[in-house]
Order: sequence, then C-alpha cells, then structure tokens
Amino acid sequence: MYAAWGTCSKMYDEDEEDFALMVIEELETEPELESKGMESINQRISEGFESVILVIVEAATMVESQNTEVEDNPQSNHNHPLHLQASDIPGAALIPMKLTGPENYGVWSRSMRLALLVKNKLRFVDGTCVKSSYKGDLAVRWERCDAVVLSWISAAVAPELMTSIVYASSSKKIWNDFKERFDKSNLTRIFYLWKEISILSQGTNSVTAYY
Repeated sequence: MYAAWGTCSKMYDEDEEDFALMVIEELETEPELESKGMESINQRISEGFESVILVIVEAATMVESQNTEVEDNPQSNHNHPLHLQASDIPGAALIPMKLTGPENYGVWSRSMRLALLVKNKLRFVDGTCVKSSYKGDLAVRWERCDAVVLSWISAAVAPELMTSIVYASSSKKIWNDFKERFDKSNLTRIFYLWKEISILSQGTNSVTAYY
C-alpha cells in the first residue's frame, strides 16, 4: 500500500511540474488568463488527490480481503476450530485417567474439558461448533476433527464403556450420553423421580398391584 502511495505521488509531482510551467508561460503573455489558469490548477490538484485516495482505498480493501481469507482458512489460521496441529494425534491420551462411572465422572469431565480447551476443540462437545455451520470441504474437515475428538474421548474411558462409543455419531452425543448416565446431579434427580413413582397408588392398591 505504501509503495502504491509513493508511485502515485511521484507521477502526480512530475505531471504537475510540467503543467505548472506551461501555465506560467501562458500567464506571462496573457495576464487576463490568470483567473482561469488558477482554477485549472486547483482542479488538477483536486483530481490528483482523488486518484491517490482511490488507489489507497483499493489497496486497503485488497489487504482486508486477504486477511479475511486467512481467518477463514483452517490450514493457515491456527485459531480456527477446524485446524489440526501435527501433535493432534488420533487416539492420544489427553489425561492420565479413565472414566469408569459416576464415582469419577466429575473429575474426569473437568479434566477432559481443560484438555479439549487447550486443543481448541472444546466447542465440538459443548455444541458451539456444529457441522451445519460449514459447507463443502470445510464440512469434510469438520468430520475429521470430530472423529479425532471422539478418539480422544475413547482413549480416556474404561474398556467396558467402549461399546457405547463405537456406534456414536458425534463426539457431542457421546459427551452428553456420559453426562446423563454418570453426572451425580442427574442421578440424584433420577433417584428422586423413582422414589416418587414408587409411592403412587391407584385407589387402595399400589401401582405394582394395580398392574
């Protein structure tokens, strides 16, 4: 952009110098043209500045367009959610523990969330990065990234839980499944509901006796 400014300024200065010399020669022979000559000079200066400004605006627009392309490109933008580092190996163990059930779900969930946040992949399990947001090649890249996240989750669960992961369609679904099954707050709610159901009655008979 600065090179464009320098080139335009040089061309503008050279043209104005020749034009000014011509006008001065005419004014020396015909003074009555002085007013008309000054108006012409002012117009030429105004047109010159407009040309320079136009070049600057075009250069700035081009730079902005290039920056937008970089931001939308997962390969060049390391902060893009679909970017995969060389160290993002499928099946890698991100945390030193495995999920076994309700007894360690709280610690496991917190540890995995931190690990996925560091990898810039937490949005795949919290639902803020979804496939429907992308089209074409980016949609295919989303599937690859989600498969990698799913493999990381698989590496952090006990063998007896693997069967529920193998057939999962996305990392978000298996994440939500574990939360529903093992989150103690959910289990407390389930226990309360079962207790309420057990004391229901139909007339003088219990629910079990009624059916």
